[in-house]
Amino acid sequence: MPSCFLTSTFGGSNCDFNVAGVNRIAVIGYEKVSGYTATSGGTKITGISITDSSKFNEIFAAEDSAGYTDEYTRQGSNRFMTQTLNFTVSDNTESGLEKAHSLLLGKHIALVERKNGTWRVLGLQNGLQSSAGTDGSGTAAGDEAGKTFTLTSLNKGYSPIIESSLAKSLINSAISL
Repeated sequence: MPSCFLTSTFGGSNCDFNVAGVNRIAVIGYEKVSGYTATSGGTKITGISITDSSKFNEIFAAEDSAGYTDEYTRQGSNRFMTQTLNFTVSDNTESGLEKAHSLLLGKHIALVERKNGTWRVLGLQNGLQSSAGTDGSGTAAGDEAGKTFTLTSLNKGYSPIIESSLAKSLINSAISL
């Protein structure tokens, strides 16, 4: 358990450019992951075990529609993070509807690449489940038209980091959602 007191500096100025948002999302059924290994503090995932030959399937979200948050929550003596993943998919085919239903009804783990190139794992401890979903046409020419998803999970601590090479090795890029 880490100390509850800071023992060194935290934060500081960042002289690099940074863009908010998410580049890539890939999901797998929660039941497909049989275990994982992490550093002693649990902040970095060093391995993910999958029950069969399954891989994470990539979701091609509409440009600038995806993002996630880790929100600290305290209820009584319990402390945890509420993870929320939001994205929009512009796929109105019959196959797209079937995949949307799977997302809405299932429990998932997600690999998420931030626009700064770092990868995170969401839903690893309790699985991400749909808490909201819409489908719309938009009204004006510039409106987003597609299916919007909100997936949430509870986690002990922030979503852990995963190395880019490990995350990419777990993704089946040939199948999209």
